[in-house]
Amino acid sequence: MNGEYGLNDIYIGTTAVINRTGICEVFELPLNDREKDAMAHSAAVLQKIAYDGMEELENN
Repeated sequence: MNGEYGLNDIYIGTTAVINRTGICEVFELPLNDREKDAMAHSAAVLQKIAYDGMEELENN
């Protein structure tokens, strides 16, 4: 994500157009408050997993 849904520097499922060079456009669909909260929570969980995994690799 590059600012869509207020998220950055994370790979998370969303509607996008993909061509032979990769993602060419991300469609930011309207979300209600519950959906926005769920998206933010999912992103936070994924970011924590990635951070914890990198920290574990650095410590071993």
